[in-house]
Amino acid sequence: MPRLRRCPFNLDSMVWEARVDGGVDGYVWEVRFGAQGPFVLKVRECQNAALLQMMQTAVEQAAAASRPILVNAKPTIWDDAVANLAAFSDKAGLKQP
Repeated sequence: MPRLRRCPFNLDSMVWEARVDGGVDGYVWEVRFGAQGPFVLKVRECQNAALLQMMQTAVEQAAAASRPILVNAKPTIWDDAVANLAAFSDKAGLKQP
């Protein structure tokens, strides 16, 4: 089962210094981990990277099981895109023949 990568820093020492900027794609924060930093944390970018990592793992697992992940190659509406994303989940994989 895919998991998010573990942060190499001690999360208990994380200090949110300030919001740098934000918009439709997410927010950018200045953070510190104890005496280390400052770092810039891109919140939405982190979520997107984690999602792509989980999709990659799903593809690898499906290939190992000789089970294709079926998607709509030309989605035209929001529901098509959501269904494509759901095709990479374990629950959707159980529904496939």
